[in-house]
Amino acid sequence: MRENWLFWSFISAILFPLLMILLGEITLNLERKQNRIANLIKILRNLIIPFSALFVIQFKLLQLPKNSIFLRFTETFLWIILIYFGLTLINQILFEDAQQGTWRSNVPKLLLDLSRTFLVLIGAAVVLSNVWDANLGRLLTALGVGSLVIGLALQDSLGNIFSGVTLLLEKPIKIGDWIELGDIQGQVYEITWRSVHIYTRQRDLVIVPNSELAKGSFRNYSSPEPIHGVEVEIKFSCNDTPNRVIEVLRKTVLDTKGVLREPPPKVRLTSLDDWFLMYKTTFFVKDYVQGIESRHEFQLRMWYSSQRYNLTMPYPTTLEYQSSIPIADEYPQKALDILKQVPGWDSLAPNVLSEVLKYSIFENYAQEEVIVKEEQLLRGLFIVLEGKVALSFINSFGQTKIVGHILPGEIFGEKSCLLSGQRSDVTATSLVDTELVIIPIELLQSKIKQFPLLANKLGEIMELRRQLIVSLS
Repeated sequence: MRENWLFWSFISAILFPLLMILLGEITLNLERKQNRIANLIKILRNLIIPFSALFVIQFKLLQLPKNSIFLRFTETFLWIILIYFGLTLINQILFEDAQQGTWRSNVPKLLLDLSRTFLVLIGAAVVLSNVWDANLGRLLTALGVGSLVIGLALQDSLGNIFSGVTLLLEKPIKIGDWIELGDIQGQVYEITWRSVHIYTRQRDLVIVPNSELAKGSFRNYSSPEPIHGVEVEIKFSCNDTPNRVIEVLRKTVLDTKGVLREPPPKVRLTSLDDWFLMYKTTFFVKDYVQGIESRHEFQLRMWYSSQRYNLTMPYPTTLEYQSSIPIADEYPQKALDILKQVPGWDSLAPNVLSEVLKYSIFENYAQEEVIVKEEQLLRGLFIVLEGKVALSFINSFGQTKIVGHILPGEIFGEKSCLLSGQRSDVTATSLVDTELVIIPIELLQSKIKQFPLLANKLGEIMELRRQLIVSLS
């Protein structure tokens, strides 16, 4: 008996302190390396070892009876710490450092919480049975009756919880997905036991009970893949040739920011009416959010394209009676005033400039719309009436270089004064909404023959721009 007492005295007085010192050194070493296992060693050193020592002192040295309240509390706290240590160890090994895409990273948080709760309940049953000598049969009976009463009182809440479990196991949605439920559209912000939190595009937080998602139907815009299809319907006049309209729609949608080349966009004539034809354009973007922006961008650009290609977007009309007083058209006058300031053209007579504008083309471009692409055939000389245009090209290293910015009263496409079939050295992109006048090649070359000074000025501009491109190449 005395030898047994000496053995436990040795463990309490020497072994436990040595373990504390050793684990302390290990903890410091792991913390310097920023190793997460240091937290587990801390629990072992600061909680398990001290309570184990206290239990040994009470039970083996002081020889307190097993039904002693002090011994029972010490043993209960030791069990609680061991359960906490075990759960932390399992979480550390299996889930905390799980790589993205593995089964461990895909385990729902709710399922982990339920598993932890189940393990804690088992541990509690062991403690009650072994430490406190509780009759588990009677306890389970009481819990069964209580659970029935609680289940009837909280059936809606429990329904939401079980629906949440079903959603997390089936994974029809996940955090970050864009979904549509009734008139609610938004991004899944959080999935809890009871509800799904949706963050709308209006920056509102909508909380939807899990039972509504489980019972009803919803649309997930982010699954099975984030690529999202967008459909836009636009009406055009019956007088516009369908093939021409389809060509303009296809060209405009391909030039729209964010539209993917694969899968390719599709344009179809979907319906015929007495006063319009309906065209449906389908295109794809990288995700739902980009689809919102690209839809707006495409419809905006389509208005500008319809103006440039003389397509008519019909709308209901009403008959209005107006006085016969003519309204002056200021647009040609503005173009004439600007053309008088353009180098080379400023020396020509007003009637000559008016004749040039009469046979020129007026076009509008939206912000960030490409006017002319590098190596594209030039249609004529471009003069900016309003707005701002950036000229750029791709050098031999594949880098985009900015040549300059064209402001109202300045020109680009000056190579068209040489011969027909000239290609642009630069890409011209509108930086803001831009109005242009385009002097066709035939008209431009005829005026150059009539007025040699105009040819000299255009030649000077062309040479300066060529030297700038060479210096940036």
